[in-house]
Amino acid sequence: AFSLSGAVSSQDRIYALKQAKLTLDGMKADLDLSVDMNGTVPFLKGKVALDRLNAADYLLDKKQATTQGWSTELLSLTGLKLADADVAITADRFTLGMFVITQGAMHVVLRDAKLSAEVTRAALFGGSATGLVTADGAASVPAVTIKMDVKSVAMKELLQSAINLYWISDSWNY
Repeated sequence: AFSLSGAVSSQDRIYALKQAKLTLDGMKADLDLSVDMNGTVPFLKGKVALDRLNAADYLLDKKQATTQGWSTELLSLTGLKLADADVAITADRFTLGMFVITQGAMHVVLRDAKLSAEVTRAALFGGSATGLVTADGAASVPAVTIKMDVKSVAMKELLQSAINLYWISDSWNY
């Protein structure tokens, strides 16, 4: 199920969608976006507020993921060359498998194939996180960096959800 309503405008090759309401697969979002087509690549600017997002629904073929595990293909960041962007994103609930983030907020900037996603707020596993994720698709060798500041997080549950690490115990015997 999909629906989209909002105010659409166009002037001098800048297309805008304002005060828009989107529903998709039960998810709801408020959008204020514009696309400027005057540069060498499109420039997307605006705000997106999601009530929830289950990323697994859009990232992988679930059957393939369970039977084949992680891909061994080289990471390609060439898609970062297709557009520039400056977008603020909030999500009340973001889910990827057992990994759940609530009250998430990030600012994403993409310029000249270099992506910067600053996580300004995220509640997860009983704690919180902030940080910066970068991806450089402009260099001859693509690079991804992740720097996170995580506080008061239940590490056992985090590691179980993120990398299926189950041998950690709540109690230690000395």
